[in-house]
Amino acid sequence: MPCSVALIGIYGSFTSDDINEKSDLDLFIVMNDPDGYKITSCFIVGYVTHDAFLYDWEQIEEMARFSNPFVSTSVDLKIVYYLDEKNSQRFMELRDAVDKRLAHLLASKTCRTSKSIPRRLKNDTRT
Repeated sequence: MPCSVALIGIYGSFTSDDINEKSDLDLFIVMNDPDGYKITSCFIVGYVTHDAFLYDWEQIEEMARFSNPFVSTSVDLKIVYYLDEKNSQRFMELRDAVDKRLAHLLASKTCRTSKSIPRRLKNDTRT
């Protein structure tokens, strides 16, 4: 369906500079279609897995409310495609809301080592 893909982001080794010959490609795809998640896929080429996780906007908004364990993945994305500025802005507003909710956790040294805290926030020296 035209215009179904709102935004594509990558995460994992391709965004953390840990790329090697067995690195997988993790895709986070936001759809303008509530049934888009149904084509989420994982496949193997050689010995390398490739993951494509598809979400609709309602699922992304749920993540931003911290009701989904993938919330840290969603804010650590490197955006590689967006349909238009409206979709990009919508995602960035949700990312900013998550950042604000996580900010108070960064005051705790224990939380700085938690895998649930996005990489880009753990390295933030403003706190």
